[in-house]
Amino acid sequence: MREWIAVTIVMVVVGCSGNSVSTLGTCSPVAPCGGDVVGTWNIIGASACGSASSASCPGLIITVPSISESGTLTFNADLTYSVSLSQSIAEAITVPDSCLSSGTASVTCDQFGTILSSALSAQIPGGVATVNCVAGASCQCEASLSVQNAMAMGTYSAIGTSLTTMPDTGGVGSLQYCVSGSTLHFFIDATSLGDTGTLVESFVATKQ
Repeated sequence: MREWIAVTIVMVVVGCSGNSVSTLGTCSPVAPCGGDVVGTWNIIGASACGSASSASCPGLIITVPSISESGTLTFNADLTYSVSLSQSIAEAITVPDSCLSSGTASVTCDQFGTILSSALSAQIPGGVATVNCVAGASCQCEASLSVQNAMAMGTYSAIGTSLTTMPDTGGVGSLQYCVSGSTLHFFIDATSLGDTGTLVESFVATKQ
């Protein structure tokens, strides 16, 4: 079953892979501009706007009512990096009856919530996910994901406006970024997991 939930910076830099991020829509607060990421950065804020739709299930809609992020990221001149991050995120997911399945088997709305909760919890070691789904005209789910002090290290490359991370535990993640003075912006949009829509999650960090 596909992980129908927005990719987050924790997933990208700690070890859950994401696809290349495409051009951001008007939801982005700052345009990607690239820049020199070398240094240690403290995350001071996060936000999300817009909505995402699943390319594999028309009618499935994801929004992010709230998101918070804290921690530090260190990018070294030798192209190694280390991070320590904490995050909490709430998502609202509308699931059409036609998407209530696990593999080839049909499931109830409640069973879908249980399956999705297990899938999300497995995405990040130490992460805790809860999903509550209520059947109606469609299956309405509220998902929350909490990660505390997720730590990782690996190598990275910064080309143009794209920052690619390769954690030592495996996987490859990619996101867009902009360095403006002592401020670093990261952007992740709906297409990073093959979805469609205007959903953009943005993160702001300041240099130590």
